[in-house]
Amino acid sequence: MRSVFISYRREDSDTEAGRLYDTLKRRLGGNRVFRDVYALRPGEDYARVIERTIATADVVLVLVGRS
Repeated sequence: MRSVFISYRREDSDTEAGRLYDTLKRRLGGNRVFRDVYALRPGEDYARVIERTIATADVVLVLVGRS
């Protein structure tokens, strides 16, 4: 597996996304798991980076919270 993109909404699944990110990072390596708060840098075109990353990801995990 090359890469995993984690999609979530901060309002209701931030904690779960963090736990999932930490677990996957330990198992796969940090450079294989994308979570916006760690991967995006100030000044980057966020929409473009996210679009490109999703397009090249092997797996996209979408977390759906209560809301």
